[in-house]
Amino acid sequence: MKTLEEVKSLFEHKSYDVRSDFINEYDFKDDHFEYYRQFIVAATNIRDHLYLSDLMDLAGMLRIYDKELRDRYYSYLFTKQHSIVKLAALDYFKYCSKELLPVTYEQDLVSLLQRRASDILKNQTQCNLVLINTKKKEEYLLQLLEMLTRTNDWRSIYRVLMNLKYCEFDSKDKLIVYDHITELTRKKDFGKGVEGLLKEMGTEIRNNEL
Repeated sequence: MKTLEEVKSLFEHKSYDVRSDFINEYDFKDDHFEYYRQFIVAATNIRDHLYLSDLMDLAGMLRIYDKELRDRYYSYLFTKQHSIVKLAALDYFKYCSKELLPVTYEQDLVSLLQRRASDILKNQTQCNLVLINTKKKEEYLLQLLEMLTRTNDWRSIYRVLMNLKYCEFDSKDKLIVYDHITELTRKKDFGKGVEGLLKEMGTEIRNNEL
């Protein structure tokens, strides 16, 4: 465990690359939560999109859901931001408890799907809709399958699989999406990364369904 002084020397380093490397490599199993929380909430003018997305990922990992931070990250979905930042915002909210989500969250995500965006961003938005588990979940799930069928972007497929692996999907929904992607790989080449992840996840997904 690093001391607070050691953490500060890296977390506040003048180089964003050093800061990002620290965030991605450190386990954050220490007693400095309040320092991280205050720093992240106060970080309102980050222009480097990679570093900003790393901070957002860390906020989600540490479960820092201050309203000020939620409002700021939510605004990134509807303003001009790099797609990496928008993906980080969607990741942040997919782990957020439903009680903390904006009242208009579902409608807002649906409206986002009407905008021009990359497949990876649209498919993540659709995953978030499935995860909130509303009465329209089956409709959102079907739409996700249709979107996956249309894409040729292996990164989008890989990201959806990572959602299945780490997010709290219903076990039946998880199996439906997993089987659909497996079938798609028989018709399209999504690369060894997708193929390897499918093999890694297969036994666990099917065992959870039993």
